[in-house]
Amino acid sequence: MLSKHVHRAHEQPLAVQPHLPVRLHGGRHVLRRRGVLISGVVFGLLHNSGGRNLAFAAWASGVGCLYGASFLVTHNIWVPAAAHAVSNFVSAAVWKGRNSD
Repeated sequence: MLSKHVHRAHEQPLAVQPHLPVRLHGGRHVLRRRGVLISGVVFGLLHNSGGRNLAFAAWASGVGCLYGASFLVTHNIWVPAAAHAVSNFVSAAVWKGRNSD
C-alpha cells in the first residue's frame, strides 16, 4: 500500500497532491521541518531586494516558515497563498495610509 502511495505521489505535481508524506517517529507524525526551514529561508532571500535590509529578509524567512507550516497542516496550497495575499494587502494599506500626504 505504501509503494502504491509513493508511486502515485510522483505522478502529480506537489501542489495538487492530496497529502504530504510524513515520517512516523515514536507513534507520532513529525512534520517535514527541514523543508519548511529551507522554503522559509528561500522566501526570505527572495524578499531581500529593492533596498530592503537583512532584518526584513529574516522576518520574511520566519513568515515563509509559517506559510510552509500552514501548507503542511492543511494540505492545501491556497491557505498559504491566501495568507500571503492578505499580508500583502494589509501591508500596502498601511503603507498607503502612512504616505498619503
